[in-house]
Amino acid sequence: MGGPLARMVDGAGYLLRGAGLVARNRGLLAFIALPVAATALAFFAVAAMVFWWHADLAESVWARPASGASQMLWYAWSVVVLLAGLAAALLLFLALQGIIAGPFNEVLSARVERLVTGSAPEPGGLRGFLASLGLALVHESRKLLRRTLLMTVLLAASLVLPVIGAAILAAGGFYVTARFVAFDALDYTMARRLWGYARKRQYLREHSAATWGLGAATALLLLVPVVGLVAMPLAAVGGTLLFVDRSRRESGAAQFDQAVRSERG
Repeated sequence: MGGPLARMVDGAGYLLRGAGLVARNRGLLAFIALPVAATALAFFAVAAMVFWWHADLAESVWARPASGASQMLWYAWSVVVLLAGLAAALLLFLALQGIIAGPFNEVLSARVERLVTGSAPEPGGLRGFLASLGLALVHESRKLLRRTLLMTVLLAASLVLPVIGAAILAAGGFYVTARFVAFDALDYTMARRLWGYARKRQYLREHSAATWGLGAATALLLLVPVVGLVAMPLAAVGGTLLFVDRSRRESGAAQFDQAVRSERG
């Protein structure tokens, strides 16, 4: 559907579609309100630490000049460090939020899929539940490792290349955040189908523009104070809608809905 830019914009729009669906189905709000209340404390604690220590971190790399044009450049440098710190803190917050809100978002995603298709795949019995749990633990560990490695490279660049490196960290941190937020948003729907890690990554590559658009919109919303706390639950809803729409388009609505009912059974 259109070029990459059009697909990105379409993907970003699923965040708004998710919000609209929640607004029309008030029963979904409870699955958003509870994790939001729990993660609010973590969000404000991380943000406060970044604002409190960013100047000290800036001075550890470049001592603050006493006056003149150099001092103005230093203040610009401190702003870059602040933005880089917020990008790094955002990844930490996402990790904490995923632990706290993950179970709620899983239930939310399943309810959304039932709303739009009439059903949703479910693990069969204790054996299916344990298989699903095992896959989730392995996949989350792999995602966390990849995030950590990528951010380590970006952080290293910021230390080796003052000013430019921090800008690379801020831009690269946003890209990495958007990419992994998109993975998280769709993972609830893919995990219900017991997909392997390689198949999940293949799906994201095949729909890279649309999924990155959803991830970028969510990452931007995460930066908005207070409102950002609902970003991941809405992304879970939007990711579910995106997956269902793409699957119906590729395999046909009737065939996809029948496959969902068969998987549930």
